[in-house]
Amino acid sequence: MSEGDQIPLSGSDELNYANMELDVQRERLDDLLIRFGRKGGPTEHGWHVWEPAFHCWLDFFDSRRKRSRQRETKALAIGTLVHEFLAMRYSSEKVLGLVNFLNQHGWEAEVSEALRLYNAYDAFYAPGDGLSSNKCKVVMVEQEMGRDRTPWGLPYTCRADLVCEAPNGYWIVDHKTSSSLTYEFTEGWRTDPAILGLLWCARGQSRDFFPKDLPIVGCVINGVIKTKVPQFQRITFSIDDRIVQAWVDMMVYKFRVEMSIAELKPVPNLKGCFGRYGRCRIYGECLGGTE
Repeated sequence: MSEGDQIPLSGSDELNYANMELDVQRERLDDLLIRFGRKGGPTEHGWHVWEPAFHCWLDFFDSRRKRSRQRETKALAIGTLVHEFLAMRYSSEKVLGLVNFLNQHGWEAEVSEALRLYNAYDAFYAPGDGLSSNKCKVVMVEQEMGRDRTPWGLPYTCRADLVCEAPNGYWIVDHKTSSSLTYEFTEGWRTDPAILGLLWCARGQSRDFFPKDLPIVGCVINGVIKTKVPQFQRITFSIDDRIVQAWVDMMVYKFRVEMSIAELKPVPNLKGCFGRYGRCRIYGECLGGTE
């Protein structure tokens, strides 16, 4: 997309991230995206479903009992929108219709900030980005994958932002937004559970799932940092089966060993009561009356 084709911003060109709470009176972003015909949010049995168990068993069991949905924050909403805009761009769909639809439902601020990042991302990565060259081409966009039968006895699903075919095999491309460029952002993806789960799912698909019988080599992180003038960081790395197996072993231990004990008498993890975006979702029920 050329500079002249970039989507114009509406309102402020930068969102104030200090105010992280969303307007609860608005319709949820995921629901709006689904109404518009998009996939909307994470997959049914993705890492976000199992991650709470690694922080607090009480939160995990409560969310499963109530079928709680992922908490919406401005950072999460903006990241979701950037992903949706990029998915439409790589599928040769027009973004403007979705922009107008979301603006009509009160999401102007988040849409404006997501467009700012999307336009910057597209201008930086798209021209000669290596994902559409003769040596490497995009073959799948927003591709869902999963396994109903897992070594830990629970289903697992995921979605690849892009799958690119190169002479040496397939690369999974993940779009990432971050508020700052930290060591964790530049180095941490090699052991990130969501990324390893994605590679595990991809490597477990049948041979006819992908266009060609080629190996899954590794992952490409195309990052955009949400500074006033966006910064960019591309991280490319291959992952061998030993590290992916370590992720599988971690899941087996958590959900076959620890969960059998936690189910008898779950206890709160006090370290997880307060986080970056506020209190734990069940803080009032779990530790009410302690203030």
